[in-house]
Amino acid sequence: MRLVVGINGLLVWSAKAQDGATLLVEEVRVVSATGMVAAKSADGKSITIKLGPVSPGETPAGVKLGPGSMLITGPAGGAYVSIPSVGMFKAGPNTEVLIPKKDEPKTHSLEMLKGQMFMNLSADEIKKRGNSTFRLKTPASLLAVKGTRFFALGQKKGTTVGLHQGSVEVTETGTNQSRVLSPGSAVDVSMGNIGVERPLSDEEKLFEKFYAFATIPAGGFTNSLGMKFVPVPGTNVLFCIHETRRQDYAAFAAGSAGVDDSWKSGDYNGVPYGHEDTHPVMSVSWEDAQAFCQWIGGKEGLVYRLPTDREWSYAVGIGEKEKATYKDYTIAGLSMNLQNIFPWDGRYPPVAGDKIGNYADSSFKEKASSRSAIKGYTDGFPTTAPVMSFKPNKLGIYDLGGNASEYCEDWYDPKKEKHITRGASWYNGDATTLKSSHRSSSQPGSRSRDDGFRMVLVRTGG
Repeated sequence: MRLVVGINGLLVWSAKAQDGATLLVEEVRVVSATGMVAAKSADGKSITIKLGPVSPGETPAGVKLGPGSMLITGPAGGAYVSIPSVGMFKAGPNTEVLIPKKDEPKTHSLEMLKGQMFMNLSADEIKKRGNSTFRLKTPASLLAVKGTRFFALGQKKGTTVGLHQGSVEVTETGTNQSRVLSPGSAVDVSMGNIGVERPLSDEEKLFEKFYAFATIPAGGFTNSLGMKFVPVPGTNVLFCIHETRRQDYAAFAAGSAGVDDSWKSGDYNGVPYGHEDTHPVMSVSWEDAQAFCQWIGGKEGLVYRLPTDREWSYAVGIGEKEKATYKDYTIAGLSMNLQNIFPWDGRYPPVAGDKIGNYADSSFKEKASSRSAIKGYTDGFPTTAPVMSFKPNKLGIYDLGGNASEYCEDWYDPKKEKHITRGASWYNGDATTLKSSHRSSSQPGSRSRDDGFRMVLVRTGG
């Protein structure tokens, strides 16, 4: 194949490079967005890009854009976008990306009108489409690859093309000069001139993180903080096997300005909670949890968020049982269902001697005589416990019941004043609250002794 760069320093398609049909893209899916991000349909109507909490049963930021649609990011905006069964790209600030209309000539797969694109295309997936080539059009240009990691940066006086993996030939047609890029190199092209192949700059080397979103192993993943994630059938996410720990949150707080310090200390009747590195972080708000997800996602170039209510149900093992009721969704109705199903494999109260999780037990009752506790049950922790101290469920996920109640993305109420929380905590001991189907709520900025959070990692390549 041959990539050529036109007279304005922009990539165009050479007749020599017409190998294989253009890979058609009929849909892209915005899976994460920050800052100002908007979209327009083929008829010019605005399309909402959800940035924050969702209504019950929805998936956050899962906005589909069809033929003729345009994605637009502002000066501080950015979006991770899935090209189903092909790969992913990150749209940087001040970028406009257009999906070709169905009635247009099939000359390109996507068009970047301006801005920055960081692309990770799966060579294996493209091969399944036959002898096809993914073609990215930029102003008066066309860039073609069959599966690689590359970026295109539209500059005022030309274009910079950089390569992290694969092979690309770039030709400036005004002078017919060409360069073959090897991994780790880039070329700067301006009107009538193509620069020499050069090593990626230190800043360009860091672009490697923007490709990580498409390389998440299907069977599991461990991030830079040592947090392990596993897939959950029925969802498109991987769940962290444990609640976010104090040590994880401490790394965020150390690298971020203005983090509230309520998480650093707390006690209940003189007994500390969330006080050790391996305990779940407590006294953090839903908004704090969102900030943590954004921080670690930006650090790694991945899409982290809180689980939706429905995803949480699949993780705890009741997703299919609740499936029929979601079309007539009410929080109260779902909380009243499945009266005798709990996160552990057994009944309430648990059999004597069973260690089902960190709930309000006899050691808690000694410190809080007025609170309900599980009669005859002892787990040995009056407040929080180290994460993963008890048996995991069948998916390998720990503490979906006990230790901390966990924030979800969804709104709890139609007025959108509170968010759903799932899972009982060390502070709960009654059968109703301990049910797998139980929902509670919390205001976005409130911090309490028994609320924490667990992250999910979005599997964005499909």
